[in-house]
Amino acid sequence: DIKPDRLSRSKLWIKQFIERFPSERMGFISFAGGAYLHTPLTTDLATVYQMAGALTPDQLGTQGTGIAGALALAEKSFAREQGHHKVVLLVSDGEDHEGGAVDQVAKLNRAGITLFTLPVGTETGGWVPAPGGGVLANDNGNPVQTRPDREWLAALARGGGGEMLEMADGQGNFELLRKKFDALARVEAAYQSFSDYRSYFQYFLFIACCLLFADSYFYRRNS
Repeated sequence: DIKPDRLSRSKLWIKQFIERFPSERMGFISFAGGAYLHTPLTTDLATVYQMAGALTPDQLGTQGTGIAGALALAEKSFAREQGHHKVVLLVSDGEDHEGGAVDQVAKLNRAGITLFTLPVGTETGGWVPAPGGGVLANDNGNPVQTRPDREWLAALARGGGGEMLEMADGQGNFELLRKKFDALARVEAAYQSFSDYRSYFQYFLFIACCLLFADSYFYRRNS
């Protein structure tokens, strides 16, 4: 339902995203029935760009849409990262075949990771192509149609503290993300300032307590 197909259109959007945020650290995960980490977080965006562009259906392994597994792998890739400036961009048709995605989004939220979603596909949907040509049929022999679950993807993004983007918005998507990233950077700066303040506060408090004790001690002796 999207020309030339959903995967190709997704790859194009990802490459456009990389081009517009050249100073960020990024990683790339593909998923179908399972999830695969192509690149961990890196500033070598040329490699991420190449990995995204080279992705084919044959590389996805087991067919399906295991969103929870992909989100769990994304969370692990942030395991040693600190702060609140971590973001996951989920590009999917939203047809979750495995379940557990809502619970995994809650885990992302607790880890300080913000989730944005991007539906791929039209409201009318499209027929699922079968291997070797033609249209895929279900057990009853009826052709299988797929359409993005936009309502579910929007709810998933809200649960992750982010928003659902629209592929048709083009440049508007990237402007929105730039504003969101700037806001997260400000939160991170405030968090770091507060952390630094907490780190040294106890030393000054200790000195003040010692002075107070010394003053009380000498006052009693002189009395």
